[in-house]
Amino acid sequence: MYVCLTVSLPDEVAHIAVGHSFKGQHVGVSAECTIVRQADHGWWHVAGALGLIKPETMTGLAANLTARKPTL
Repeated sequence: MYVCLTVSLPDEVAHIAVGHSFKGQHVGVSAECTIVRQADHGWWHVAGALGLIKPETMTGLAANLTARKPTL
């Protein structure tokens, strides 16, 4: 949050940045933050399932997600 506010981002944007991080799972978040978090996490799940990213970059994703061989 400090970095966001230091560069004069609005409070609402700083809230989304903080709420999107791992630590944000432990605080209340806005509807906008929930949308950003779900969109980002969903992209990584889809990209992993389609083989668009390397398996070693998927360490933070769901344990039940199996990556295809990367196509890149």
